[in-house]
Amino acid sequence: MLKHLMLLLIIILSVSVSQSATTYYEVWRNTIDDPTTAGRIAQWLTATNYDDYDVVDGQHYYYWIRALSCEKTEKYQVVAVGVIYGASMLIPVRAKNEYFSPIKTTTYLKYNTSLNVNGIMSCSIRESDGPLWQTYESWETSIVFNPAKDPVEREWTHDIDISYHAIFGPWQIGDAEVYFRYNFDGRGFATDNVDVTIHETSDPGPTWQSISQGEISDKIHLSWNSTTDICSEIDYNTLSAEGWTGGSPYVYFADANLKSVIKQALGMATDPTENDMLILTDLDAGNKSITDIAGLEYAINLTTLNLSGNQLTSIPESFGNLTNLTELSIYNNPLTNLPESFGNLTNLTGLLIYRNPLTTIPESFGNLTNLTGLYIEGTQLTSLPESLGNLTNLTELYILTTPLTSLPESLGNLTNLMGLYIDGNQLNTDFYCNLLPVIFANNPTADIQCNP
Repeated sequence: MLKHLMLLLIIILSVSVSQSATTYYEVWRNTIDDPTTAGRIAQWLTATNYDDYDVVDGQHYYYWIRALSCEKTEKYQVVAVGVIYGASMLIPVRAKNEYFSPIKTTTYLKYNTSLNVNGIMSCSIRESDGPLWQTYESWETSIVFNPAKDPVEREWTHDIDISYHAIFGPWQIGDAEVYFRYNFDGRGFATDNVDVTIHETSDPGPTWQSISQGEISDKIHLSWNSTTDICSEIDYNTLSAEGWTGGSPYVYFADANLKSVIKQALGMATDPTENDMLILTDLDAGNKSITDIAGLEYAINLTTLNLSGNQLTSIPESFGNLTNLTELSIYNNPLTNLPESFGNLTNLTGLLIYRNPLTTIPESFGNLTNLTGLYIEGTQLTSLPESLGNLTNLTELYILTTPLTSLPESLGNLTNLMGLYIDGNQLNTDFYCNLLPVIFANNPTADIQCNP
């Protein structure tokens, strides 16, 4: 009975699909007008435009567009209940003699049985014309399913000289039937074939519509006319442009939420430039799920900044550029440290850094001599820098719910305190016997409340 049941589970369905040719485009670029040394910067494009962001101020670039008329063939096979093998291939239907053509292959495996099947999948791209077979390229990859047995998908692009494997011999004109074959767990099969015509002369490439001259630090925009049933080379129809040559560059923001807040603050629909950032003097970016503040360093005229209630785990050194800040709130973030450049913010008078799991505060913190209020609470600090004693303009100091066992003796230098509140720490008796009396003596009218 078990044998008959197992037979029912095997090879339920096999589906093959071959589609009509679609034109894909490649973008090639060089810094000299020489296609033979150009590099491919994009491929498998179906749109007739491309934005090149990786450009340099004043550098001249030359561009070529290559068209490839490719056919997609695929096969999906159910070999048992919950077990599906699939493969697809994109391949040019015409190939230039002695010229590499890209082939994109994708494999799909779903193995949702109780069997814990992992292993090596072997793949190959092969050609036949009649009874003969030749392998273009082969490779192996390790397939490891997670405990949920989620489908595994692998994609590769290979540049292969199809003409070298043509049935009439190397470097000859002829035809090829190209297949993609793979094997996993002892089962293997091939996709349908694609008939490739190998020809000697190349078709002309797509003609240009336009190419933008870079005027700001953003991109060079390429646009070209569509083609059909064309497989071209790149040594045709050169067009060139220069990287941005003036104007204020756009600012790169790693965090889309931060960019949105800044655009709203500036009342802009377009992305801000470095010059635009100079307009900002106040910014409320609290509770916006921001994880990265890269780009904010250009807002050097900020005087008040609220970054509280976000998801910041670090602050970059470039934050020290904001030297005009007078009020800064960065509480309620998962920050563990502050950059050394924090000490550049010498105009700060108010700073809220509580409820961050800070483990260290930089020694440069002592440069913030204009601070009048400092609130430290809910951190993981076990010590404070001696330079804290430089903050002689402090009138209020809160140190609450922090695992401090001691405080720097330099706190005795703080002679303008109106309020000192220390609670929920682990301070030793040395503080109470030696340092606290000094603070009392230097601040006789202050409201000083200290609890262990």
